[in-house]
Amino acid sequence: MKAGTRVTLLRLLATVAVNAYIYAATVTLRAVLFGTDGGLVSLVIFASAMIFAHVAVAIFLRKPPGIIKALANTKPAKFLAFMLKINGAAEFMTSTIAWQIMLLPMLISFFTHSRGSMRRALFELVPVVITYVVSMKHARLKASLIMSKAYVYIGFGILALCLELPLIFDELLYLRPGLFTVTLFFIFAYLIVKNQEDIESNIFSKKHIEKSILPKNLRSFNALTVSVIFLFVLLLFNLKEIVITIINLLTKLVAIIAVLLMMLVELLAPKQESILGGGMPGESQLPEFGAQPGSPLANLIINVLSYFIFLYLAYRLLLFVLRRLPAFCRRVAALLKKLFSTQKERTPIEETEFVDETETVKPVREVSKAGGARRAGRGRSDLRRVKDPVLRVRMMYSIILGMLPRIGVNPDKSDTSMEIIKKTSSYDVLEELYPFTQVYNRVRYREQLPDDKMLLDAQECFEKTVELIGRK
Repeated sequence: MKAGTRVTLLRLLATVAVNAYIYAATVTLRAVLFGTDGGLVSLVIFASAMIFAHVAVAIFLRKPPGIIKALANTKPAKFLAFMLKINGAAEFMTSTIAWQIMLLPMLISFFTHSRGSMRRALFELVPVVITYVVSMKHARLKASLIMSKAYVYIGFGILALCLELPLIFDELLYLRPGLFTVTLFFIFAYLIVKNQEDIESNIFSKKHIEKSILPKNLRSFNALTVSVIFLFVLLLFNLKEIVITIINLLTKLVAIIAVLLMMLVELLAPKQESILGGGMPGESQLPEFGAQPGSPLANLIINVLSYFIFLYLAYRLLLFVLRRLPAFCRRVAALLKKLFSTQKERTPIEETEFVDETETVKPVREVSKAGGARRAGRGRSDLRRVKDPVLRVRMMYSIILGMLPRIGVNPDKSDTSMEIIKKTSSYDVLEELYPFTQVYNRVRYREQLPDDKMLLDAQECFEKTVELIGRK
């Protein structure tokens, strides 16, 4: 997904989430004052105010139309701007037009509800104005700024109040399902926006993090993971009876296992006493565990063990699901791609088994010693400014490769690190190059972050290798 599309979608999601709790407050207050939630008509008018605001920003504020710019350059417009001390006449005109578009949803709302009562018509103007103003201000902000801490706290406070009022007034109980839906959507939007903000601020905005090794679909994969976990938790809440039944079964299973263990200990205890104490074979000095099946202490122990075992199993199950979820999603995506993919053309088997290819082999260009030395010198000067340990090791290896032609070793682009070691096996630089190559392989291919000791050893081997090559 392109960066512009991703930013726009996140902005729309955050704006809809903020307007959602404004609508929840409007519905609750409307039901208290007028005894109705407004129905679909009020929802459409509320949504139209948000749509009009975004359309006004897209047409007039992001890029002012040419006719507005031409009108602002006329002499009367310049004179008025000078008299009113307005800097940027075109921006002022487009902003004025964008705010005046708010009259359209206000007129629609007023004429729709004025047929009933004037109080209701005036009341409906308030949420329309609030929605338009909020949407206008959010239309050019980042999603993280739209769902800032202030907006989130205000939203949760309003939604909590709206959910509690139906418990006080019985006639508002029918609003609770819709209010719960708005609350869940607000939580979901906050999780998505917060997740994307954390990725941007902690990964892509950091200079010391190597971006090339990161997966291209990191943002979309994290958004998908958050969505799946949210739906999984939501499913558990909606299937309370099934979850409670499973918990009860696990509790009974643990209780049965504990009772069986007690019975086993009780059966084995008399035999141990007769062997060690020399008493009568049928006598036992231990108390009978089954004599009081309803003992409070035994029930307490069983319940505590049941809770601990259940929590441990739930914890392990959650870790297992989180570990297997990415692979499962990839397999499902591959299966869907395989099911819905269309093969445009089918190549006969006779044409696919044997293919003649003609390849032109070009002579390898010789690397001059002077050119390699100049590039190595520039690389060493740039190396002093590099703080990232991974990038530092890779730059040191690149500098060494650039200096190898000075001793007669010309590594090809397709050579691996071990093939380069073989080419330098007859030179005295091998003694220092080999341990440095081991560090490079761990950093480059195992994606291991070098610690201070590893980086110090690599730096020492690098300096000695460069010194040995420089003597040639």
